Amino acid sequence: MENRRVALIAGLGVVELWIFGMMFRSLCGGHESRYTVVPPSSAFAAMSNDALEGRLAKTIDAGPAPHVVIDDDGATLSVSVRPGSTVAVNEETDVRGWVHGGRHPVSVERTVDGVQIVRSDNDLVVSMGLVRRQLTVVVPPAARLEVKNAGSTTISGLRADASIHSDDGSVVVSDVRGAVDVRTDDGRVELHAVDAPAVEIDSDNGRVLLDRVRADRVAVTTDDGRIDVVRSLLLGGKIKTNNGRISLDLDPRSNVTVNARASDGKVIAGAPLTLISGGRDDDDAPSTIRIGSGSGRLDVGSDDGSITVSAGGVYGS
Repeated sequence: MENRRVALIAGLGVVELWIFGMMFRSLCGGHESRYTVVPPSSAFAAMSNDALEGRLAKTIDAGPAPHVVIDDDGATLSVSVRPGSTVAVNEETDVRGWVHGGRHPVSVERTVDGVQIVRSDNDLVVSMGLVRRQLTVVVPPAARLEVKNAGSTTISGLRADASIHSDDGSVVVSDVRGAVDVRTDDGRVELHAVDAPAVEIDSDNGRVLLDRVRADRVAVTTDDGRIDVVRSLLLGGKIKTNNGRISLDLDPRSNVTVNARASDGKVIAGAPLTLISGGRDDDDAPSTIRIGSGSGRLDVGSDDGSITVSAGGVYGS
């Protein structure tokens, strides 16, 4: 009985060593292969990365101005534009490690008004290692984009509205002509060369940067992170952070009255601007700074951090 027990323990030890060796081999020698759909396997059936890595490419003719919906929280997302009426989707998967389970390609379907790109619940389980997925989507310039969820996201070239949500990842939007709405739980948000009737950004944790942004109305809030606005033309709205400094470098043509309140910090007007009212350390009233005619209203607040307002940057430069 004792001998059988020793033999069983020794056998299990050999199996563990074999599994560890295969894990090490997978981690050190991963490579790409063609996409293969793997049916879900038993919870203890290990799959090599050869069966799980791969690529998927699909193109759908959806018209010149489709509504494109993307819901894939496990992928790094890139959206760009190309003239025409097609939506092209490419998914690349890279596996490094020892995994078990199965996986299926992202679903790309034609809808009544556009295209839906959805990733169902991931049925891939990683025992040791890492799985990376890159989702690249090319749309017509007039496509209306709705990202319900994704990892880190980059978007460029759109000439219509874009709505982006990321639970965990940065969002970078550039060269867009349309309303922009960004929500992220954890990650920085950057807007570059954006011309929009409205810009809305809500971030729980991360820096917000507006660079060369022209907007009739802005609503920018972050719980934890600084906010920087450079070379931008803003006609009104609200900018608020609970923890972080705010720096505004506005185009003189913004023509706004900035009402700035720093609960634990200073409000500074960069030359040639001056404080019209407020600015004293013992005064809880907001400081007022006028840019141009001051016809618009921009409310700016920081609970913990200083606020600096200047008017030297020129939008589009």
